[in-house]
Amino acid sequence: VAELDPPSGIFQCGNVGENFSINLSCEQNGGVISQVDFASYGTSTGTCGQLQQGTCHAANSSDIVKKACVGKQSCSVPSTFKLFGDPCFGTVKRLLIQIQCNPPQNNTYYNFNYLDTMLQDFLDATDGHSRIISFSTQPNWLFKLDTPHIYPDNASLTDWRYPVGTELVDDTMHALGDYYGRLVAWYTRGGFIDEYGRKHTSNYDYNWDYTEIFNEVESEHSMNVEFYTRAYDAVIQGIRRHTNNYDMKYVGMALAYHNEFDWYRYFLNHSNHAPDIPLDMISYHFYAGAKSRTDPTAWESFFSQLDGFTFEVEQIEEIRKILSPETRTTIDELGVILPDDNTPGAPQFPMVYWNAAAALYAYAWARISRQGIDVV
Repeated sequence: VAELDPPSGIFQCGNVGENFSINLSCEQNGGVISQVDFASYGTSTGTCGQLQQGTCHAANSSDIVKKACVGKQSCSVPSTFKLFGDPCFGTVKRLLIQIQCNPPQNNTYYNFNYLDTMLQDFLDATDGHSRIISFSTQPNWLFKLDTPHIYPDNASLTDWRYPVGTELVDDTMHALGDYYGRLVAWYTRGGFIDEYGRKHTSNYDYNWDYTEIFNEVESEHSMNVEFYTRAYDAVIQGIRRHTNNYDMKYVGMALAYHNEFDWYRYFLNHSNHAPDIPLDMISYHFYAGAKSRTDPTAWESFFSQLDGFTFEVEQIEEIRKILSPETRTTIDELGVILPDDNTPGAPQFPMVYWNAAAALYAYAWARISRQGIDVV
């Protein structure tokens, strides 16, 4: 996610857990931090402009933050009990701060530090090859939430709670398209203009063949096909607005579940899309499973599961050929998921697993390639 928090106008905010720091800056317009509107080390909650003090609160929070920040162009405030004391022993605490700058500046929260590192390595390593790029996750502030979702302060930690919210704040989906347009422009057009008209410069001029729009959308934000189709169109329109790139191709759906034939019938019907929206390629996924992680005889079922999936592919192909024969297909996730694969400390599977998985890949290619699938 490139923009972890929503634009907040003249207010600038930070929200971190214990032993992390809030970094604040008024350097954008050459100004200084002029006032601290809110500061609390404890259990405060809320979003920028609507922060609320919790039942646990270090009474010295505001004085400490003012001393560290007011009159300075930038400051960094650590969220530690050594600085604030411990207002509620044994309770997990966070530090929340809201400031304003003089002269005023409009604040956004774009941060490409982690994205740049991974994507640049991949794009450099695959230069000259056909590539599909998928920025699958939308910032969850785009969705209506009763309680704001707090991303982990440590970016290396797994966050399985990120796909919260099912209804967009902006039902027109214009903001959704703008987010993806700016994200793609950062990597392909040297930067973008943000929500307040400020230029963000990257100097990147990468290019790739396909952008895949979202991932396994039936589970991420519980999208139905009508919602997803509108979102697909909005993202393409947003990318075109911010990049003026009409040559980019797109991959749609990326479905996780099976036998969802109504999805294909709806999405591949061009009349359900806005004018000039391409249906270049669709994608869907298959993983074989097993009843046992450690008993290789249970893995024989990989192949019968693939047989069932092949029959599903045949039915999808019938729909595609009728509604949108020019649309290509990629099965861009295919493999095996054993019981407890995501459980730390799970028993090690026998090494013959690799032979079984390799055999499944070979069998999958032999079966699926006969269906005319473009990329497996």
